[in-house]
Amino acid sequence: MRRKKFILPVIFILLFTLTFTSAFTLAAANGQKPGVVFLSPKKNQLWTGKRKIKIELKNIEPGSVRVLELYLDGRLLKEFSAPPYVLTHQFGLQGQNRTLRVVVRGETFNILASAQRKSFRVDDSHSVEVKQVLVPVVVKDRKGNYVRGLKKEDFLLLSDNRPMEISYLSTRGTERFNMVQVIDISYSMQDKIHDVLQASENFMKQLMTGKDKGTFVFFNQRVFDHTGFTSDLQELVERLNLRSPVMGGTAIYDAIAYTLNLMNKTPGWNIIVIFSDGMDNCSYIDRFSLVKKVKKSPIVIYAIDNKLGGSNDVLREICSLSGGMLFPLTSVKKTRRVYEKIREEIKAQYVLYFNPAKGGNPRTFKRFHTLTVKVKDRQYNIRTLKGYYY
Repeated sequence: MRRKKFILPVIFILLFTLTFTSAFTLAAANGQKPGVVFLSPKKNQLWTGKRKIKIELKNIEPGSVRVLELYLDGRLLKEFSAPPYVLTHQFGLQGQNRTLRVVVRGETFNILASAQRKSFRVDDSHSVEVKQVLVPVVVKDRKGNYVRGLKKEDFLLLSDNRPMEISYLSTRGTERFNMVQVIDISYSMQDKIHDVLQASENFMKQLMTGKDKGTFVFFNQRVFDHTGFTSDLQELVERLNLRSPVMGGTAIYDAIAYTLNLMNKTPGWNIIVIFSDGMDNCSYIDRFSLVKKVKKSPIVIYAIDNKLGGSNDVLREICSLSGGMLFPLTSVKKTRRVYEKIREEIKAQYVLYFNPAKGGNPRTFKRFHTLTVKVKDRQYNIRTLKGYYY
């Protein structure tokens, strides 16, 4: 018995030694520790457009590596089974905070080495430099009717109470948009989800043209990843064929924050349409942080709130800050009509463009600037963004 007890630890030690010997052979020869490094992209730079990600092993024999895992912002980007460890990735047009991490695993999936690289750190909610500010505007008369047919010369645009020159005005049909529909699939939506998805499909078909792009973000106690923007209506309709069960809690703050981060990386006229019937009960982000993110994001938000017994004050606040609206819904049978009201509003919007104040380094001007929009010589009700960061 003693001999068997003695043999087992020896066998374990031999197996352990064999597993790691090949990985550390070169390291022992050089008197250095095994490691892994990023050759590109460079740290403390903005990673935009197509960039090559190149990784190199230090003092590790490639034959001892079972897999090299590459992560971007915590999500697996690619697995390499053999060198060269090179990948070309599209980082987008706007600079964002990005983190690359690489993990080198041995034959038993043990970690041989790891490394991390971060991009230039910028504000999470907006890009480093604002070249042109986009301002969606809704104009109504005293009777509540949408005012159409205005020209850029009819508008007066103030930034911090200073008149700004409007460089361009566009309207629905001349300016394409990107739209994300954020849809609640928590437990309380079980008897409503069919009507909501049908109304969402009809809304999308009547609003979007061949130039516009859309996607969906579904959420319950977790947020499900979107599957990319597309202009293909048939593909969008297929995405409404839910494969996830309608169950769980309500993480609406997390869902909105996720969508804001997604759309802040997407240039152009961006719109979020939210449907939810409950108060948040399991988000990681708090309401104050969410409101701050909305304030810094030039994205118009509309929300349909089907919570009985009172409206969602957080949804009302973020819609108001963005220049959008909250639509209370007292009966699920009226869902399609509410979607039609949002469609009418989007079709009636004007989009104004202007260049912010010139001079100085844009990175030193990161503060909130108020926006005021008026129609010259007319008394209209105007709704737009509260301001922008620059």
